[in-house]
Amino acid sequence: MKAISDSLNVCYGLLALFTLGVGAAAFFMFLAGLVIGGATATSLAVTARDWMMFAIKTASLATLFGLVDIYLKGSHSLTIDQN
Repeated sequence: MKAISDSLNVCYGLLALFTLGVGAAAFFMFLAGLVIGGATATSLAVTARDWMMFAIKTASLATLFGLVDIYLKGSHSLTIDQN
């Protein structure tokens, strides 16, 4: 069980990091579009939108991995341990 939980935790982390990177790239694409303007800005905005749609789906998958990891461990970061 620990190996599965660790694998899910790694998958969660990698997918979350990837999603963050895509979001940052989309932000800079929108920012560049504001500076450039015109048809190029429209193209950048549409591409950023498509990237974000993919990132939202990837973030949902990362959340699923994280929830299953929490379920398998039986605890999470907000659990108070009575020692």
